[in-house]
Amino acid sequence: MKTISDPNGMRKMKGGRSASDTARGLAKRAIAAGVTGMLGLMLVDANAQTINDRVDSLESSVSTINGRLSGLQSDVSNLKNRIEGSLPSPGTGKDSVAVGKNSNASGAGSTAVGVNASATGGSSTANGARSKATGDSSTATGADSEASGTDSTANGARSKATGASSTATGADSEASGTDSTANGARSKATGDSSTATGADSEASGEDSTANGARSKATGDSSTANGADSEASGTDSTASGARSTATGDSSTANGADSEASGKDSTANGARSKATGESSTAAGADSAASGTDSTANGARSKATGESSTAAGADSAASGTDSTANGARSKATGESSTAAGADSAASGTDSTANGARSKAMGESSTAAGADSAASGTDSTANGARSQATGDSSTAAGADSSASGTDSTANGARSHATGESSTAAGADSAASGTDSTANGARSKATGESSTAAGADSAASGTNSTANGARSQATGESSTAAGADSQASGKNSTANGARAWASGSDSTAMGVNAKAIGDGSSSFGAGASSSGTNSTALGADAVATGRNSVALGHGSIADRDDTVSIGTPGHERKLANVADAVLPYDAVNLKQLNAVARRAYSGVAAATALSMIPDVDLGKTIAVGVGMGSYLGYQAVALGASVRIGENLKVRAGAGISSAATTWGAGASYSW
Repeated sequence: MKTISDPNGMRKMKGGRSASDTARGLAKRAIAAGVTGMLGLMLVDANAQTINDRVDSLESSVSTINGRLSGLQSDVSNLKNRIEGSLPSPGTGKDSVAVGKNSNASGAGSTAVGVNASATGGSSTANGARSKATGDSSTATGADSEASGTDSTANGARSKATGASSTATGADSEASGTDSTANGARSKATGDSSTATGADSEASGEDSTANGARSKATGDSSTANGADSEASGTDSTASGARSTATGDSSTANGADSEASGKDSTANGARSKATGESSTAAGADSAASGTDSTANGARSKATGESSTAAGADSAASGTDSTANGARSKATGESSTAAGADSAASGTDSTANGARSKAMGESSTAAGADSAASGTDSTANGARSQATGDSSTAAGADSSASGTDSTANGARSHATGESSTAAGADSAASGTDSTANGARSKATGESSTAAGADSAASGTNSTANGARSQATGESSTAAGADSQASGKNSTANGARAWASGSDSTAMGVNAKAIGDGSSSFGAGASSSGTNSTALGADAVATGRNSVALGHGSIADRDDTVSIGTPGHERKLANVADAVLPYDAVNLKQLNAVARRAYSGVAAATALSMIPDVDLGKTIAVGVGMGSYLGYQAVALGASVRIGENLKVRAGAGISSAATTWGAGASYSW
């Protein structure tokens, strides 16, 4: 006889049949009785067949019930075994509890729950199949979990917390460092005080933090925040998906950012700071130079101590600065400020949109300005300074000559050491200067000063509005003045000096002849070496001189101090000394006085009677007068022989004394 355990406390039934067999028999008898009754009531064979089918179906249902009753018996047996296995039992440690097959709670106050669970540390808890809590006050929760460090916690299948006060949460997580925390499937926190959060995250550096799937913080005090982020440098921080901070004290912030230099910072998606103390801020920015800074999308600072600020900016020179979208500073200590600006020369500065400073120590300031010469300066929109030490200041100005200066809108200084100052001014001659709107100095060492002035002759000077100095070493000073002759000078409004070595000074003065000079308003000297001195004076004769207003000298080698009908006196003339000195009226009067006195004396001498015939000696006195001058004369005549006579006398006047003597011979 077999015994069946009834969990509800039912009596055991004895005999060869079980309770199910008895029930089956009773059911069959009841069915048979019912069928017999029905057959008695039914008269048609078809109805009897239907009843028979139903009986077969009912018998099948009874068989199914019997099978379920058998399964219920098996379930009851299994439940009994489980209940018997799950009942807590005292562990081997003091105040410990072990629940589960082969569970072990040997630590004082420990708890082991689960098949093969083991809690050996004091006050430890192991919960889960094959879980192990060996550290004091440790907790291991999950199949195959392990907590061996003091105050450690392992939570998750195959999790491990081996460091003191460590926490491992998640399947296959591991926390081995003191005070470390690993949170996430396969996460690892091996450094002291480290934290790894996220699937496959890893924090191995002391005081490190890895937050994000597959993040890694291997440097001491490092932080990796974001999926696939990595911080390996001491005190480094990587924040963002796939960000990397490998340099000590480096910071990478942004997806795919990278900071490999010591004290470097990369801020922005795909930014890279590889230089020591470098900073890259902006998407795709890069700072590779020591102490370099790249600020802006796609900006690049590759030079030492360089700065690139602005989208697509680039600073490659040492101590260079590029500030502005697409700006570029490639020269050492260069500065490019403004969109599309470029500074390639050493110590160069480009300031303004599309400005370019290519020369060493050059400066380009203004939109589209360019300075390519060494020490050159271009200041103004579209200004150009291409010559060494040249300066172009003003919109569209240009200075191409060495040491040249162009100052003013559209001014141009092309000559060496030339200066063009004023709107539209131009200085093309060497050492030339053009000062004034539209002024032009094309001659070597020429100067044009004044609006529309022009100096084309070598060493020429044009000073005044519309003045022109075309002759070599010529000077034109005054509005509309012209000096076309070599060494000529025209000074005064509308003055004109066309002759070589000529000078015209005065309004409308003209010096046409070579070596001619005109001084005074309207004065004109057309004769060679002629001089016209005075307003409207005219000297047309060769070597002629016209002195005074309106004077005309129309004959060669003459001096005129007036005109016919308008003669002038020459006053205050000094006494003549040399033979060709001019005499004055005083001298003429002295000559006249002596001449007139001489005439009077001669008259007086002629008045002395001659010696009479037959006489030997005769003495006489004579008197004379001429134009108011008087004279007396004393004379004597001597007869010597019959044939010879001698005569002598002296005339005395107030101006002079005259004398005379004579002899005659007669036969």
